[in-house]
Amino acid sequence: MDLMERFVDPDFTVHRAMARISGELVRRLADSLVLPYDCRKYGPSLSAFLQATEQDFGSMLYNQGISIDALRSAVDNYTSAAEGFQRRVQAIDRKDPLQIRSLNDQMVQVNTAFIDIHQPHHFEKHVLYSPSGCATNRSAAFPGIVRTMCGGPVDDEGWEGVKKEVAAITSTIQSARDVISDVDSILGPS
Repeated sequence: MDLMERFVDPDFTVHRAMARISGELVRRLADSLVLPYDCRKYGPSLSAFLQATEQDFGSMLYNQGISIDALRSAVDNYTSAAEGFQRRVQAIDRKDPLQIRSLNDQMVQVNTAFIDIHQPHHFEKHVLYSPSGCATNRSAAFPGIVRTMCGGPVDDEGWEGVKKEVAAITSTIQSARDVISDVDSILGPS
């Protein structure tokens, strides 16, 4: 406590400000009927990561017979599903608690869908926003692909790891798309 009072925040003004900001954020979330979350914001990041992957590693992947067509399709499908989801959010019947609960649950789950539970390190689990862990490569591509390409996979086992990472990222994006897809359209007419 002595160091805090003496050097870091003597009057605790920063701590007080952060507590107020955090409290206000929590209050706004708690008071929101529909969560203020726009899952379309992942779209530009996905497109940018895909473009960087193609620019930085496209020829190497192509030469090894690794296609990113499914990844491209997953990004396009997610972007389209996010647009549809946002239209449903805008058109929701705000008097129907089941619809509201369903959409809010989907919003919470979409971020969770981008978590890859198979990553061994805690901070590398998010498919989009984890560190690449590669000091020699400053690529803006998908962090998992950068991580497996770091130093250059020189043997078949290394390229197999790259294939698995591309497949895992593709599957994760497809899962996120499935989370925000219209449940009624999946189930069909009743």
